[in-house]
Amino acid sequence: MKQCCLIARFIAGWLCAFRLESAKASRFRTSAQKPKLELGFSGFTKNLTASLTAEVNSSAVKFKVPERLRQNLTAEVVAAVNKQLGEQLKPLKQSIAKTWVQMQEGSRDKYANAVKNGFEPLFANAAASITLHVGIGIRRAADLISEQPEKKDAELLAETLKVVEDDLFQQHCHTSEKKGKKEQFCISSPVTGFYGRLHDAEELVGMSLKFEPGGLVFVQVDHNHKTKTGNMKATHPVLQAAKK
Repeated sequence: MKQCCLIARFIAGWLCAFRLESAKASRFRTSAQKPKLELGFSGFTKNLTASLTAEVNSSAVKFKVPERLRQNLTAEVVAAVNKQLGEQLKPLKQSIAKTWVQMQEGSRDKYANAVKNGFEPLFANAAASITLHVGIGIRRAADLISEQPEKKDAELLAETLKVVEDDLFQQHCHTSEKKGKKEQFCISSPVTGFYGRLHDAEELVGMSLKFEPGGLVFVQVDHNHKTKTGNMKATHPVLQAAKK
């Protein structure tokens, strides 16, 4: 009887270990097979967050923002800039993801690497430009804060965010008068210009690769991103990641 119990326990333990190893292997296969498109956006966001945090902190001290506001000011400015920036860049990321998904596997790495290389200097320049504009915005906001000591902290923080966001994300128009006629000229926001440069860089990559021997090769898809064999759907993980 004792021997039967030992055998039963051995078999139960072996089955448990087998199921555990099978589950691990399944998870490994799933993660290994999951396609990924990395173009440097994550690294750009991480570097920008660090630069913005340092800039807002130093500018708040330099331009004498009240100490009680500084911590919340830094957190809210960095969060607001990243949120707005993410929303404005989302259409481009989705467009690139759709292009990548529609390619045959042999073309994907070539396209992704070329786009990433084209984006690298643009990311570096944009991080410096955005950080500079935020520093200027904090200076302007500090003047407003000092002029309105009667306002509550929440109001002052909201006004500061508006100053920074307007400078980064809104088009600025000016009117000049020449020979008795008023003329208006507008300057695109720094982020709009950044988006345009990224878009142009991606288009340049696409055009150059198309004319190379064995360049871009696409699979045929319909408007729902399904191939004729039905294995390319809008729920593709790369397309889903680009929506975030």
